[in-house]
Amino acid sequence: MLGDASTGVVLAHHSSEPTDRNGLLSGGMWHGFERDLAKDHRVLVVDLRGQGDSEGTMDPLRLSRDIAAAVNFLQRQGSRKVTVIGSQVAGAAALQAAASGDLLGVVTLSVTDEGGLDPLSDVAQAQTNLFFAASVDHQETAQFAKELLSASLAPDSGFHLASGNSLGPDLLDGRSGDRLRDDIKAWIVKVMA
Repeated sequence: MLGDASTGVVLAHHSSEPTDRNGLLSGGMWHGFERDLAKDHRVLVVDLRGQGDSEGTMDPLRLSRDIAAAVNFLQRQGSRKVTVIGSQVAGAAALQAAASGDLLGVVTLSVTDEGGLDPLSDVAQAQTNLFFAASVDHQETAQFAKELLSASLAPDSGFHLASGNSLGPDLLDGRSGDRLRDDIKAWIVKVMA
């Protein structure tokens, strides 16, 4: 956990890639964004079950409970308002948690309907603030982000199509990533107000 603020951010990543990529475990794949966010928020970076340093077996249908537990943990640490940034299937699980719980906001990076989850139905039920991001050249996730935005009930949903074809936390890398980081940080400040 990083930072010590009354607002919190959970970073949840999942990937079908091996969890050790160039020495970075899944929780370490955020390109330093966790440190940037920790200047203003309490940040919890989680390795979802079966990923990184987490034990267990990956089960997409149980990930929303893991995300809810991470949010609960931050709230017990004193962060009254918590936003979740979820990548790929973890983003879909965060939308599922938002549909059945009290999340202040959800940012999704490169979400699809993989893993047996139904993010389009979940986003239509979510009573929370939403932000959708994908790469413009990764057609599947870009199209799905547009569909999620259309299905969203939140009037002030954020949306960002980054240049290139990166997925998940890799959207936060490079010059295009800097613009996305700024958009996400500004959106979080707005929903935390």
